[in-house]
Amino acid sequence: GEPISPLLVQAGYHLFQPNYRGSTTFGTEFTNLQIGDAGGGDLRDVLYGANHISQLLGLDSKPILMGISYGGYLTLQGLTTQPDEWAGGVAIAPFADWEAHYRAADAHYRNYCVHFMGGTPEEEPERYRERSPINHVAHLAAPVLIVTGDDDSGYAEVRRFHDTANALGKPVHLVVQKTGHGTSTVDQMNAEIVHSLDFLSTLDLTCG
Repeated sequence: GEPISPLLVQAGYHLFQPNYRGSTTFGTEFTNLQIGDAGGGDLRDVLYGANHISQLLGLDSKPILMGISYGGYLTLQGLTTQPDEWAGGVAIAPFADWEAHYRAADAHYRNYCVHFMGGTPEEEPERYRERSPINHVAHLAAPVLIVTGDDDSGYAEVRRFHDTANALGKPVHLVVQKTGHGTSTVDQMNAEIVHSLDFLSTLDLTCG
């Protein structure tokens, strides 16, 4: 797991890290379920798993979404398209706009986008739009912390997500570090962890 995982448990949180569809744990067929459906079935798996675990543990509060990179994207997508399901979220090094991501990418990463979106933005415009959190900011309800690098490939779209949410009065907190996609020093990693734990401590987890 990520360095923050044991610290979350030590802080008293129940931690659930699902192998949602697209993961490599359960064979090729399971992995391929994500092709052409990024931000769709995989996000439903995360929500189902979180709710199932909450029921097993008898928890009254809504779950929190947290992820890094693609997990950060799923966090933003979940909070904006499933706004009634989550108490909050932490998105680390996320991206927020599939089309902008495609336009800014090199040939290799454009192939990645085509693979998981089922085509180019011209071929699948509705999927690119529907699976991009930037297009659902108005529905955001729960607080979210975004930690990103100023040299991350997704920085511009994440900044736009933050500024749009801020203009709408949405509860988005942005921390920008001088790094690329992910932390590059121990100090940055420690700061990321501290910001995350401090933010989580402010969330209201007393009711469902």
